[in-house]
Amino acid sequence: MKEVDPTSERHGNSSPSATPTVSSGAPTPEITIRVLKPDDAEAVRRLHERLSDSDRYRRFCGPGPKRVETLATLICQRDAGYYALGAFEDDTLVGVAHYVVVDRRRGHRTAEFALVVDGHEQRHGIGTILLRRLCMDAYTHGLDHLTAQILAENNLMLAVIAEQGLADALHPEGAVVYFDLDLHRRGN
Repeated sequence: MKEVDPTSERHGNSSPSATPTVSSGAPTPEITIRVLKPDDAEAVRRLHERLSDSDRYRRFCGPGPKRVETLATLICQRDAGYYALGAFEDDTLVGVAHYVVVDRRRGHRTAEFALVVDGHEQRHGIGTILLRRLCMDAYTHGLDHLTAQILAENNLMLAVIAEQGLADALHPEGAVVYFDLDLHRRGN
């Protein structure tokens, strides 16, 4: 049995909340959610390199960065401005949710978040678990808002947000949907 850090959670078939309404019905694999560390940068790079062109486009609202290793290093750095969670199936990273603090003013502490799940693992509840945990952790870390820009065509991400009861935080503007979640009103 492998040791998992105390900030991790395990999810599998026995957890009814692990499978979202957007699930394909396929069983949810046993997943470990934990905070990412600098040592995880290589796994983050590999996950982003496995993305299909369409998943990469939806993740980055465009073609994505040319240097994925730089992005992976940023995602995995551990300081007050960055926070990342990873979803692992065995030793393989299959999903990442992370945020970057963009406003530190008291009462307006805001972070922009992003979430990506490996294409073969989508529709199994992994994104739902990551988003739920990221919102709880952001609130615990004293943030006031979580924001994101989501392509209007990214129906799966929009469904994950809506099924969490967060649809009121979505604000469509043409090809982009802006997400602005007041963590205090949410009552995480």
